[in-house]
Amino acid sequence: MKTILIFFSLIFCFSLSHALGECLQGDCENGHGTYAFPDGRKYSGQFKDGVLNGKGRLVFADGAVYEGDFKDWVREGEGTVKTPEGGEYTGQFKNDLWNGHGTYVYPSGMKYVGQFEDSRMHGQGSLIAPDGRVYTGVFQDNVLEGDGTIVYPDGRKYAGQFKEFKRHGYGSMTFPDGRKYVGQFKDDKANGAGTFTFPSGKQYVGRFKDNDFVGEGYFVLPDGTKVAGEHKDGDFFQK
Repeated sequence: MKTILIFFSLIFCFSLSHALGECLQGDCENGHGTYAFPDGRKYSGQFKDGVLNGKGRLVFADGAVYEGDFKDWVREGEGTVKTPEGGEYTGQFKNDLWNGHGTYVYPSGMKYVGQFEDSRMHGQGSLIAPDGRVYTGVFQDNVLEGDGTIVYPDGRKYAGQFKEFKRHGYGSMTFPDGRKYVGQFKDDKANGAGTFTFPSGKQYVGRFKDNDFVGEGYFVLPDGTKVAGEHKDGDFFQK
């Protein structure tokens, strides 16, 4: 999967002077009021000492809408932001950015639940793809890196290491029919040393390249018998 970028961070500076805008109605000093900013934003909610503080609703000029907590002009606490493209984030905010635990639903229907840092997926989380795949693990700057799992809609499951959302490193892949591969992965495929177990219990131990048997290896039959040989051009030649 390509690196998924969250571009809905909506980084806006709220530290504008109160005098630059206009109080349209209510109490914009200490109470509830409606306030218009020069850049087209419109806020309705609580004020304290002439500053956005408490619960409120902020509509941006591009149509984005935030509802939730404010502190000293910025989004701080719990809230929900809806983007013009159809995305929606619900969770924790700090310093006007998505920081802490939250849920982001993409316009495509993809959904991420987990930790955010500065409006990016960062930390433990789960990403649910529209086709039903579920990625769970540690995200770094919007990318699944290190240890994690994928559960596929057809029942397959991978547990192991990732690099930029691809299976890369050591891991195991299990199939609904009983097949299982344990070993090295590279670029999202079995590459390197590994062990493949068939539904019958027979095993193959050797090297793999792009999910195929290659080079020298051996089969271990259910009764324990070992059959050594070499794979060439898709055929196994017994020694």
